[in-house]
Amino acid sequence: MMAPTTPEGTTTLEGGSYEVIRRRLGEQATELASKADALNARRKEIFGGSELALIANERVRTENNCIPRDMVSIAGHLLFGFQVFLGLKAETNVPDVFSLHKFEKTASSTGDAYDLSNVVIAPEGAAAFLAEAAFTKEFKDVFRYVKDAQLAQLRRTETRLLAVVKVGAGVRDVKVFRWAIDASGRVSYMDARGEDDNAPPASQDFEWTVTTRDDHVPGPHPHVNILNEVFVETVGGDLTVKVENNTKDGLGIYREPVDDPNQALDDAEIAYAKVGVLILLRVKPFRETVSRYLVYNTRTEKVVRIDAIGLACIGLPEDHGLVFPGGYYLQSGESKVFDSATESMQFDKVVASPNGEDVLYVFYRVTDGQYVLMPYNLIRKEVQTPIRCHGYSLFTDGTMAVFRAADEATRVHPIQIWRTPFTSAEYAAAAPTDGSYLAKVGNKDLVRGISDVLSLRRLALTEAPTRRTYEDLIAAATRMSDAYYWLGHAEAKDLLGTLGALRRTSELIIDEFEKIIAIRKRADEALDAATKAQADLLSRVRPDELTNVDAILVALTALRTQRGALITLKELRAIDVAKVDALEAAVVARFDEVTRACVAFLLSEGAFKPLIERLDALVVKIEAVAKASDLAPFGEDLDAVHGGLSLLGEVVSGLAIDDATARTRILEGVGTAFAQQNRARATFQARKRELSLKEGRAEFAAQFTLFGQSVTSALALCDSPERCDEQLSKVLAQLEGLEGRFGELDEFLADLASKRQEVNDAIGTRRQTLVEERQRRAQNVASAADRILTGIARRARTRTTADELNAYFASDPMVQKASELSAQLTALGDSVRADEVQSRLKSAKQDALRVLRDRNDLYEEGGAVIKLGHHRFSVHDKPLELTLVPHAESASMTLHLTGTDFYERIDDVDLNAARDLWEQTVVSETPDVYRGEYLAVSLFFDAEDGVGGQSIAALERAVLTPGALLTSVRTYAEARLDEGYDRGVHDADAALILEKLLGLSAAAGRLRYT
Repeated sequence: MMAPTTPEGTTTLEGGSYEVIRRRLGEQATELASKADALNARRKEIFGGSELALIANERVRTENNCIPRDMVSIAGHLLFGFQVFLGLKAETNVPDVFSLHKFEKTASSTGDAYDLSNVVIAPEGAAAFLAEAAFTKEFKDVFRYVKDAQLAQLRRTETRLLAVVKVGAGVRDVKVFRWAIDASGRVSYMDARGEDDNAPPASQDFEWTVTTRDDHVPGPHPHVNILNEVFVETVGGDLTVKVENNTKDGLGIYREPVDDPNQALDDAEIAYAKVGVLILLRVKPFRETVSRYLVYNTRTEKVVRIDAIGLACIGLPEDHGLVFPGGYYLQSGESKVFDSATESMQFDKVVASPNGEDVLYVFYRVTDGQYVLMPYNLIRKEVQTPIRCHGYSLFTDGTMAVFRAADEATRVHPIQIWRTPFTSAEYAAAAPTDGSYLAKVGNKDLVRGISDVLSLRRLALTEAPTRRTYEDLIAAATRMSDAYYWLGHAEAKDLLGTLGALRRTSELIIDEFEKIIAIRKRADEALDAATKAQADLLSRVRPDELTNVDAILVALTALRTQRGALITLKELRAIDVAKVDALEAAVVARFDEVTRACVAFLLSEGAFKPLIERLDALVVKIEAVAKASDLAPFGEDLDAVHGGLSLLGEVVSGLAIDDATARTRILEGVGTAFAQQNRARATFQARKRELSLKEGRAEFAAQFTLFGQSVTSALALCDSPERCDEQLSKVLAQLEGLEGRFGELDEFLADLASKRQEVNDAIGTRRQTLVEERQRRAQNVASAADRILTGIARRARTRTTADELNAYFASDPMVQKASELSAQLTALGDSVRADEVQSRLKSAKQDALRVLRDRNDLYEEGGAVIKLGHHRFSVHDKPLELTLVPHAESASMTLHLTGTDFYERIDDVDLNAARDLWEQTVVSETPDVYRGEYLAVSLFFDAEDGVGGQSIAALERAVLTPGALLTSVRTYAEARLDEGYDRGVHDADAALILEKLLGLSAAAGRLRYT
């Protein structure tokens, strides 16, 4: 489908983002150009402007018949140079070659008119420089001693006037008279040795680079690599220019034949020059005498041949492009070659107008003295129609006189007077301007800016844009925003705002353009593939070669399939619909030819006999098949026959056959073939069911047994809930495979459904068990982590320095244990509680650090004193405890909070009755009974009663052994630590008391000590 073209010439695709953005870009470019045009009109109002225009026709009269050769302006006069045919005259004088004329504007009712009357050549006056004795002598000598000497050219520079006289047959055989021109305009003769001043300027302002073998790229179609941007070769019989470094084929974007088709890659002479975005190519193929000149535009990726650039080629201002004799080429791809002879033209000079808007390029041909004046306008970016003449003269006010030499000598010579913008700098500076902002900016800067703005419009509305086009657009918009400070001013129509919008839109369109390029490429590839496929199909399907029904059926099916593919291809985005329609028309035409051949064949005797015999043979082969897998080719054959017969029936039904008998005979033959095909298909399906059932039973048994073993193996691998899910998916996939293979056999469906339920139950139960076990383990680990974290937080607060705290968290086993428990929780799948453990561990450290910093900032003496400025306060950081203590002042028992002065009296009768016990700190000692006594008597009484294995006899024996009694007392006291005994004091005292008790007991018999 070809993309539609907008009024601006832009190519878009319907319904796409590219079209929308492209349309927006065109609107912004048009708005920008409209503002630029308005600004240009305002600029002309301020600075004035004159277009190149013909304003008058005058005549120069000479005393003798002559053919004019050239003219220049001197001090406001017109110096006319010509050649007089003297006949019998003895010598040539200065008036025979030169004449000076007034150039004064006079009043005229019909328009501009000029006075061009002769000025007498005399030692005084305007023509004095022609009457100087030195010049007159040398002039006469040249014309006296040189046969056929003639004036060739008059040239004027800022400081010199040159008169070139041809003195020989060669171009360089000249004598150059020269005059000096001072600042006031006075002209004085110098000498006749001005050959150096007459040196012509370079015809090209760039250098050619000749390619070498290092630039050659070998391959089946070799080429020369030029700057990795363009590739050129002259092999294979043609000159080819490529934009891809591809040597696999000889295709390119430009091709033209060469004289010698057998030349090698290095036989041609190839040179190049880079001028802005243009690459100039000079190619001289093998055995050719003339070089060919090509211009490759990297922006548009197009090539154009312009041989005139070999004569002379000069770059246009601001890298706009090139100008050459007879035409120009712009970087936008726009070019024009004027229909005129340019042979032997060479570059002469460039004349720039003071306003910076216009430039005059002058080319000159030495052989006949012809000039080509090519005025270029920077704003319009165009070269006006060249002015061809044999002489021209520019005056300070921009007026230009031009003449064309006649073929025959005459006294009256027509001259055209032109108004041009090419004034002198002094004349332009004297022009009045207002005091506006634009006047302060300056005419030249405005011209450059307006020219760049209009260039953006041309670039934005390029008919066949590339990615390079939009990249250049963005770069140019950015460069302009930086280069012209005045763009955003109100008097400049706020070009900056529109310029910024244009740049942003250009940035948006690049991505969409890449998509469009990809879409077009796919469409072209699809069209090429369809074209090749159809060409192959049409070469195979020829009506005169269709000699049987099978061939006709295959041909009709293939043609119909191809037409369907072409119809589908039309829906492809960016496809060339016209080409697809042409392909479809060719397919339809061939289909009609085949159908006509088909009817003629089907009316013949025995047309369907080979097909019916083939189907009969197919039935016999199907019945002889022993395996179901061997039936597949027969099924495909039957499908093809069915499709062909269906198509054949449709074709025959749609044909305009006048003979109803013939139509009936064809349809009966098709019906017979259909019946035989249906019989063969029924045989095929019956045989397939029979073989599938027979082969399926044995295979199902083996597969089912193997599946059972797979289930057992899967259960053994189920050691986690995730593994359970994984194994269940694998086992069910195997089961689905079995169902797919044996699902058509009903007798296997019950076994498969039962096995599916068993697998789900077994693996599901195993999974539930593993999940419950994992949750119990996770709960236990989380509880342990909670206890550990509580202890860590408490101990961390006791650290007194940051180093000590960091060391604690880095090396303490409990901290490491908490991290290990977090890892265990992660392994158990409880990532939430694992993260909580890590968070609490981190919070414990951060809280401890915060408390430590507060303590160091606010506390002194190890935290016992708070420091607030100059004040100090004691700190009680022990936990508050409730105690029961007697109060001396109230003589009563009170409840007391430790670390405070809180006392609360307790009035209780029973408590007050036990006042004697208030001061008793331990149960084993009172003011009347010593603890050692109580211990000794308690041991003595237990020995008497035989409690705890004690006995009086054992104690008496211990008395007899040194230290044994003390050991017995200490052993007895170990079980009475709650009594407050001190093994160092009370045990020894108890042993002494007990020894006395035993002595008294032995003397008095049974003694009870109370």
